[in-house]
Amino acid sequence: MNKHILFVMRNLDNSELFTQEEKEANKKSAHAAYSGAAAAYAGAAAEAAYAANTADAAAVADAVAAEYWINEFFERSGEDKQTYIDEVERLKEDKTMKDDKYNKTVTKGHGYKMILDVYDVLDAFEVKCPALQHLAKKALNAGSRGHKDTLTDIDDIIASALRAKELEIQRQFKKEGYK
Repeated sequence: MNKHILFVMRNLDNSELFTQEEKEANKKSAHAAYSGAAAAYAGAAAEAAYAANTADAAAVADAVAAEYWINEFFERSGEDKQTYIDEVERLKEDKTMKDDKYNKTVTKGHGYKMILDVYDVLDAFEVKCPALQHLAKKALNAGSRGHKDTLTDIDDIIASALRAKELEIQRQFKKEGYK
C-alpha cells in the first residue's frame, strides 16, 4: 500500500485531518520516494511519480487534481482502490475512545493519529506511585475538567506532590530496615 496515496485519500475524505506542514512533509517524502524509484527501475518510478503528483496536488489543496492522480495511480499500478478506501474507513473508525478532556489525539509521522489518555502516558513512563499518578492527571488537565478552576487544581497538585514525597520517604525507610 502506497502511504502517500493513502495519506492523500484520507485528506480528501477529511480536509481538516492534516496540517499544511504534514501535507508538505508527505509531498517531500513522495518526491524522495520517486527519486529513489527512478534510479532503481522504470516501473516503480511511474507509480512513485503518480504518488508524488498526487501529494503535490494535496499540498496545494487541489482536490480535483489529487483525485485525477489517485485514479492514474490505481490505473497504472494495478492496486485495488477499494482496499485503500477500506483502509481510510478503518482508520476513521479506529477511534476506540472519544477525543475529550481526558483523551488527546497525538499525530505522528505521515499524519497517523492515535488517541491517548493520561493512563497511557502514566503506563508509558511507568509511574507507580498513586500520588504521582494523581498529580500527573491533575497537571495534564489543570483547569479544564469543568468542576474546578486552575488554582484549585494547582493546590491539589501541590497536595499530591507532598503526599508523594511522604510515600517515598516511607518506602526508603522500609527499604533501609526502619519502620
